[in-house]
Amino acid sequence: MIKLTNINKSYKEKRVLNNLNLQINKGEIIGLLAPNAEGKSTLLKIIGGHISMDSGEYTFNGETFNHTHKEFIGYMNDSSIIPSYWRIKHSIEYYRNNFNTFNEKKCMDILEKFKLDLDRKIKSLSKGESEKLHLALSISVEGQLYIMDEPLAAIDLIGRDDVIKMILENFSLDSSIIIASHLVSDIEKMLDRVILLRDGEIIENVLVEDLRSNGKSVVSFYREVYGNA
Repeated sequence: MIKLTNINKSYKEKRVLNNLNLQINKGEIIGLLAPNAEGKSTLLKIIGGHISMDSGEYTFNGETFNHTHKEFIGYMNDSSIIPSYWRIKHSIEYYRNNFNTFNEKKCMDILEKFKLDLDRKIKSLSKGESEKLHLALSISVEGQLYIMDEPLAAIDLIGRDDVIKMILENFSLDSSIIIASHLVSDIEKMLDRVILLRDGEIIENVLVEDLRSNGKSVVSFYREVYGNA
């Protein structure tokens, strides 16, 4: 479905992604894991069409990626991208007007389950509530790829189970999810595949099932690769 070939990205003198190659297939939930400053967010922003690569090839369903493909991507950023003076209902209006694939009823149902009032201002939301709002918006795009950058970072321990349940309930085998998170133990049970980055390169790309058959968890594998990083 998605193929990245020899992707490079630099910021001034710093190479962030280095000849990176990746294929994402339908029906997968992928964990993109690494310590800070290894290129996770940059890679997700390129896949989501939010920033451009310096060189390489990106194909989406066999076509060279272009702005029209963004309509099929539900993107949850690692920080709020909604103006603080908006109300929640304004963010829904924005998605309705800009994504033909946006399922407004699904979004409203999710927000109701999260107990988020449509009239609340964005600036009044806690970090955890803001993450829940962004999650509701992103998974209500009935697309083919969902990108989630630190979806659980500000959500309390009990709330994380609710968020994970919500993600899984809305996952279709006709789509794929790629999640970047430092909370490896929390997302482990969701994952089909794990990708580890170092210095902007993929150093491991393994099925979680294969790890388990070798007596490893995702957490133990992460610690084995990164040690005290």
